[in-house]
Amino acid sequence: MNNKLLILGGGFGLYGYLPAAMQTYWQVTTLSRYKRFLEDRIELSGLLNRVTFVEENDIELNIYDAVVIARTPQQQIDFVRSNTSFDGHLFLEKPLGNTVKSTSELLDVLQSRKSNFSLAYLFQYQDWYKAIASEKQSECSVTINWRITPSRNQNWKKQIDAGGGILSYYGVHLLSLIVDCEYDLQSLQINYGDDFLGIRSKNSSSQLDIKLTVDDRAGFEINLKGLTGSYHWRGASPFGINPTPDIPDPRIPALVEYLSGWQTHKDLTEAIAQERKILRLRQTISEIL
Repeated sequence: MNNKLLILGGGFGLYGYLPAAMQTYWQVTTLSRYKRFLEDRIELSGLLNRVTFVEENDIELNIYDAVVIARTPQQQIDFVRSNTSFDGHLFLEKPLGNTVKSTSELLDVLQSRKSNFSLAYLFQYQDWYKAIASEKQSECSVTINWRITPSRNQNWKKQIDAGGGILSYYGVHLLSLIVDCEYDLQSLQINYGDDFLGIRSKNSSSQLDIKLTVDDRAGFEINLKGLTGSYHWRGASPFGINPTPDIPDPRIPALVEYLSGWQTHKDLTEAIAQERKILRLRQTISEIL
């Protein structure tokens, strides 16, 4: 029997999570008010007959094995706090909270739930990320240059106090990389402003140089030189493919891998420990601005 998944949140919840969940054989339910959005999207309209729709007030949360929260950080906080009795898996989004304080408090709530959660750090499913991770204990040099085009929409993703901005919304992906690959946090040299983030690490074992900027032309480039060889990749996005009619969002293949392996994600203790490390790094950087 397929596991039951409830998706809460329009936008990426619908054009990202929903098609990825269909490919991984989840039984998907989402809110009735999203039906028109799905009908109007050519690449999603064909999935309508496989989706169950429900009014938000009629949701019986405990019939689901997992819930996707694809909403703003504050809405995510509100959901978790209001549904502490739900014992299924939570697929949460980055950043966990809109501020360092609210994120720390939410981690306390998640820890008390005693049921698992995970965040979609989708870079970890990319070949370039795996190449860096395989070198983390050796002498290696990593250079990443990520250029992001400015959003035309005036929404929370541009508001630092709402959990947006270049650090909390975009840079958190790379903070996860730093934590996963066990870079010495004490060796980091950080340059941070409204539209740029630079992180460098130079020590006896490895060199790291990350540049994240807002630019009129999007792009992603990585160079890795390690004991096992060299790796170079350049493209329009970190996800290695351009949108197509079949895959309109380049994150979908990574989401498929993420959702299909949900039962092997970090357990609660490991997930909490990782998020607290990322949070400490986020706090250190945010205090610079």
